Amino acid sequence: MSVLEKKAMNDLKWNYNYNLRRYINGCNHLNKNKKDIKKWLPELISVLENMNLILEEILKYEELDHESILRGFDIKE
Repeated sequence: MSVLEKKAMNDLKWNYNYNLRRYINGCNHLNKNKKDIKKWLPELISVLENMNLILEEILKYEELDHESILRGFDIKE
């Protein structure tokens, strides 16, 4: 894998991790604040859709274990 390809993969993984944190935080918020569901559910679904698109792209080049998908990636430079 070239340096450019490795950087692109690391960028995808970083973006996945970022969106995963947003998704988890959003789920936790809505779990505690049920009155906000109508307001924030569309944004939460959008974050999940972004995660799925990023994950599809990563899966084109790497096999992943469930742990990485659920907890995020350990990104190595």
